[in-house]
Amino acid sequence: MISPNKVTLIGAGPGSTVIEGNLTITGNNCVLQNLTVTGQVVIRANNANLRGAQILGGVVSEGNNNVW
Repeated sequence: MISPNKVTLIGAGPGSTVIEGNLTITGNNCVLQNLTVTGQVVIRANNANLRGAQILGGVVSEGNNNVW
């Protein structure tokens, strides 16, 4: 779970940096970049950005202005 606001998590690239399982984002203005999530990403926040992220289980967006 990523819960603080304005967290940026940058990986080495999809397939190189892997988060196993599901991930929930509850902090606003968070960025996940260049990584793979093997499960589902649930965004319960606003302005999340999944740049260059490979999400194998799909994305559920419950906030506003989220981009993936």
